[in-house]
Amino acid sequence: MAVHLVGTLVVLLYNGLSAFQYCEVTFGDTNYSILDSLYIVMVTLSTVGYGDITPRTEGSRVIMMVLIVTSLAVLPSLIADVLNTLRKRNDWGGYVSDSSKPFILLIGSFHPEQVTEILDGFLNAENTKPHLNVVFLDINRHNEELKFLERNSMWGHRIQFIHGSVLDEQTLKRVQARSASAIFTLSDQNALDPQKEDERNTVRLWSLYCHTVVHNVDIYTYNLSPSTAIYQKMAKEIICVREFKQYLLALNCRCRGASTMLTNLLHQRQPMDHYDESWQAQYDDGSCNEIYMDKPPLALIGLPFKEAAWIVYTECQVILFGVKSYLECSDYRKMLLNPENNYIIKANDLCVYMCESPREVNDVSNLNISFVREKINRMKAKFTVERNNASGVLKGFSSSGPVKNELKTSTTHNDQSTSIVIETTNETDVLNNSYSSSSESPALQRNTHSIHHISSVESNRTAANPRQCFQLSRLPIPRMTFLTGDKRLANHLGQLAQLDSSDGSSEASPMCYLLDTPATLRELTIESAEHLSGHIVVCMHHKVSNIFKFIFNLRSPQLKANELQDIVFLCTSLPTDKAFEPLCRFPKVFFMLGDCQQPDYLIKAGVKRAKQVVVMSERECLDQNQRTSDSPAIMTSHLLDLLLQSKSYDSSHIVNLVEKSNIRFMHLLQGKDVAEEIDVFYTPAYAAGNVVVDSLLSNVLLSQTYYKPDIVSVIKALCGLPGLSYDKDTAHILTCGTKFHPHLFRNSRHLMLVVLPPLFIGKSFSALFKSLILDHEVVALGLLRAPDENMGNDLPFVYTNPVPSLILKRTDKIYVLASPGWSFFS
Repeated sequence: MAVHLVGTLVVLLYNGLSAFQYCEVTFGDTNYSILDSLYIVMVTLSTVGYGDITPRTEGSRVIMMVLIVTSLAVLPSLIADVLNTLRKRNDWGGYVSDSSKPFILLIGSFHPEQVTEILDGFLNAENTKPHLNVVFLDINRHNEELKFLERNSMWGHRIQFIHGSVLDEQTLKRVQARSASAIFTLSDQNALDPQKEDERNTVRLWSLYCHTVVHNVDIYTYNLSPSTAIYQKMAKEIICVREFKQYLLALNCRCRGASTMLTNLLHQRQPMDHYDESWQAQYDDGSCNEIYMDKPPLALIGLPFKEAAWIVYTECQVILFGVKSYLECSDYRKMLLNPENNYIIKANDLCVYMCESPREVNDVSNLNISFVREKINRMKAKFTVERNNASGVLKGFSSSGPVKNELKTSTTHNDQSTSIVIETTNETDVLNNSYSSSSESPALQRNTHSIHHISSVESNRTAANPRQCFQLSRLPIPRMTFLTGDKRLANHLGQLAQLDSSDGSSEASPMCYLLDTPATLRELTIESAEHLSGHIVVCMHHKVSNIFKFIFNLRSPQLKANELQDIVFLCTSLPTDKAFEPLCRFPKVFFMLGDCQQPDYLIKAGVKRAKQVVVMSERECLDQNQRTSDSPAIMTSHLLDLLLQSKSYDSSHIVNLVEKSNIRFMHLLQGKDVAEEIDVFYTPAYAAGNVVVDSLLSNVLLSQTYYKPDIVSVIKALCGLPGLSYDKDTAHILTCGTKFHPHLFRNSRHLMLVVLPPLFIGKSFSALFKSLILDHEVVALGLLRAPDENMGNDLPFVYTNPVPSLILKRTDKIYVLASPGWSFFS
């Protein structure tokens, strides 16, 4: 504004004195000096008029009148804007003017890094709406860094910082909350007491809702605890990053690298122009994929999902991996990942795609219906011919697809040196739906009933130790149920109190594996876990907190009972009674006192025999320096690197960090060159899924929720967050088997990491994708590629949506969406 004002004054003065001098010399007989001409023009603009110098020609008088009119019309508004800007920058009061519309209003406590990431999400080139502005209403007074950001940022003309409280009606009027395109109210991530901060955020939400309810403004809320959702039914979307973080950490234990794949899908990135190592080219190609949602084109409507997914990948290199479909007799859409039972694409569905840009989605929309139908008919005709030709060779086998015939034929000629172990489970044991763990659990001996015992595949134990009896059950009490974070559970509040005595018919409460009898903290406290094998060690620094969702995901009905791993929490203190109460029903969970920054305690916790080691960050327990540097987690990570140098490729340790910039510290003691700046997305630890960073999730979810409203439900489904009927279907499959699965169920499949079938070694990814989708109704999303000296990667890396021509290796693993317990050879 100041530049505009000065420029306008210079233009008026220069043109005024030039025109005045010209008229006086040309039409009169007086030749004024430049100083005299400038003097009379300035006096005229100020409308003072001393009279010592006056225009003597008609032309000069016209010039003076034009200058007076122009100055009165232009200068007052410019001066007012400059004064308003200065006042706003001094006291951070200010207001939102009509010229700022359309705008998004964000409310909370902000710091520069957070603001930069938020702006990058809202104002980037791909998503941004024309002339969209961002207004930050900060409950605290801004520091100099934020003032500098507003003045000198590349987005400075599109952002505005205002200080005030939304509980004040005048503040809401100053920011024109009723005119906002959307409102986001955020809890402070650095708050010392998350519960109280969420309470304050909820009150802010209530105030905003009461002020804007008539104007239908969408309000989004960002919480620190998932249980806060029950008080925020009026919000359009509720985001809890700590919920996502715990699910991603748990998902990484089940599916190595899954956190990196899902985090990359949230971020908008462009491919690099130069790569230092060859593995980065493949990783970068996959990391630029995003999630898009669109209505199905006419060419896909009426097709079975597997045929639609095959044609979309074949023609456009786009992975169709889910739909959002309306439930029968309901206006609620359910997120279905790779839906079962020969699901037919409907016109009112929303298709969920994985691809690099909207251009590929447009390619899908432009598919010709005649071409698609003709190609599918040719595929089916080819299948019929192959089935007839293979019937003599494959007598006794039932063929389910064109590719399976080919693969079964080649199986008879496969090299017998490749051993394939297929595990089978007695159907009687599964139907019993009750399990016991003869674990090396150092818990006290308890009486057990005569129930079937299924030994864990992941943990080796001796039969001399006591057993824990557990089964698939619904969460028993309302407080535990609300910890799952589904705000729709609030509608079933009256039912939840009776879940303990119900017959299990209620669908309000999610299901998971629970102990038949709650355990005591004394029973679950151990002195050493060195005798355990294949377990999970969780390193915590100061106190045991915020772990319910982590354990809940590892006791999901998506897992079989014999796949549950022991979980050992290593911490300097035991959980409080309040923290332990929701955990006492989970099986195979133990607590051990010790400092995770001391090697002796790590060895006692069994890190050398563990399948995974998870290093948690407890944000609320750290001081400001520890929080910004992540020093406790990184130092523990370096200790683990030294202790686990000889660990196998299948074992891993996963570190949770607060700030993304601290990823660069992960490789300091490993001889890595850190002299040059490198994007955190390309660090080996992140590419391998060994790091889960809070800041990579927290801010990007805001913009993605605004531009892609259904993105949160997609990520929740991929993470395995439960729904009201989601777990019931899964539990039915596990207990009754797929052959008893009712056709009325429209179940969603789950994210899994499986070994590459030997038949596909040396074949292309497109051949694998075709076989899995057409023969098994399984969608392949990407690969986890093993360390390779030739490619320069010491750690594995995630390759999302690989190019169709990529040749598969024996060491590759596949990310798939499949039914629980699925096997390629089943």
